[in-house]
Amino acid sequence: AETGCNLVFFLTRSKVVQSAVAGARGNPKEGIMMCIINAMSRHILNNGVQASGCKALYNLSVQHEPNGIAIIQAGGLARISSAMQIFPADTQLQRLTITFLRILSESSIFSQSNMEPVIGCILRAMHVHAHDNNLQEQAYMALLSMAQFRGT
Repeated sequence: AETGCNLVFFLTRSKVVQSAVAGARGNPKEGIMMCIINAMSRHILNNGVQASGCKALYNLSVQHEPNGIAIIQAGGLARISSAMQIFPADTQLQRLTITFLRILSESSIFSQSNMEPVIGCILRAMHVHAHDNNLQEQAYMALLSMAQFRGT
């Protein structure tokens, strides 16, 4: 599973894959995205799968907002939050997921109900990694983005 997630991570760096991720009809329940989320769900205690899955989802969303929206719709926030909670000492995972959450919070579909569970994860990461200036700065930016959320 970990090797498969690593392969998917590298595939998601392709611009062709990024625009076709949600499936042939744009349904977030199809395509690579759901494979990643399902692998993360099935291998919840495997740090490698969680880290590779978060990296792959991040790559899919960073330059293609519709993918970020599809990740939220497909339950990706729960997987990201779960990885943060299960592996609190993994600095790289915490940094990546915090940056990812900031990007997702800027999405048009992000809502107050999406926000509440992830704020606790970010605050916990800030506490665990109190001396990591990079993580603290990323966490501050994520929380600031969420604080500026205005909802519709």
